[in-house]
Amino acid sequence: MNYSVSSLKTLLIVDSHLLEVQSLNNILEKSHYKVLATSDAATSWRTIQKDSPDICLIVISSLESLNLILNIRRHYTPEQLPIIVIGNKNEEESLIETLDHGANDYIVKPYNKKSVLKKIYNLICIKELTAQHIQLKNRLENILENSPS
Repeated sequence: MNYSVSSLKTLLIVDSHLLEVQSLNNILEKSHYKVLATSDAATSWRTIQKDSPDICLIVISSLESLNLILNIRRHYTPEQLPIIVIGNKNEEESLIETLDHGANDYIVKPYNKKSVLKKIYNLICIKELTAQHIQLKNRLENILENSPS
């Protein structure tokens, strides 16, 4: 099954381990995603502001990762900028905790390629449907405001 979307979407991978980034990058580029990669929270935040990625994939490696999630949520809703956190099996409790801090979903390593692609695809669909809903709502409100009473 193909879990890529029709238009090129940009994903930001936040991870300090080059091999992990390359592994995810290979999976995502083969599915026609544009991939950006950063290794720390400060660079990630600048990249988010400059490049407006569609989804962030954050590998949980330190408190800095959690702070990045909290910073993103101060500026973006879960629908505007979905976050998927990635961590090891022995970190699953911490991964679940990130959901309380604003992550949309999490992936446990070693991850399944199809699962990663499906989670990304689902969040992009939710993001796009939410944007369409807001547009339609605004159009309807405009029509109602301008209709004769």
